[in-house]
Amino acid sequence: MAVAAVLNSLRVQSILMGQHGGTPRLYWNLYLTPPTHHIRHYEEWIDLIRSVVFRTALYGTGTSIEVPFRCSRCGAIDHPAGHCPFPEVQGWINPPVNQSTPQRGRGGTPRGKGSQRGRGNRRGRG
Repeated sequence: MAVAAVLNSLRVQSILMGQHGGTPRLYWNLYLTPPTHHIRHYEEWIDLIRSVVFRTALYGTGTSIEVPFRCSRCGAIDHPAGHCPFPEVQGWINPPVNQSTPQRGRGGTPRGKGSQRGRGNRRGRG
């Protein structure tokens, strides 16, 4: 039966992502085998799945996000780059996620906003 095959293929994975200055948000990825390989029917199936609203007692209401994630490390659409599992795989061609950025060759602070060099001076007269 096609319905049973689709339901038996269902796998759910959560992603907890921090928000700038706010409460972390929980996202859910649903993985399942579609009931058809016909492109028009597949698109209708995806539209149907995306229209479902999930209500829970603990997390409020969940809906499909309009723009899926797009990982800049591996190209996947189910996670952002900060959650990419591939940099931890031995032999991955990019640097690992936890590798820090190269240190400055000389000490001192960066010359950004509020620094002593650049336009203007410390007295605010141009």
